[in-house]
Amino acid sequence: MKNRVHFWLKLDRARLFGKILLNINLNRYVIQLLTPASILARINGRNMVEKQDIEEVHGLFFDAKTSAKHLQTTQDKFIK
Repeated sequence: MKNRVHFWLKLDRARLFGKILLNINLNRYVIQLLTPASILARINGRNMVEKQDIEEVHGLFFDAKTSAKHLQTTQDKFIK
């Protein structure tokens, strides 16, 4: 049986995930933010994901479209 991570998420935090989802329209990206946000909450001694956890992990990870755009604009900085 797989280990499962359980955490609590208040409605306003779920709405923040929904807002991110609407802005970038990627279900997988938002769902993938849940795990690092819950880990960050636990590191900080909480079982509840807070707004700052969501905002911090959202700032650390790009969705695929943003990542590709970033690579195109900075491609001259990579070794060829």
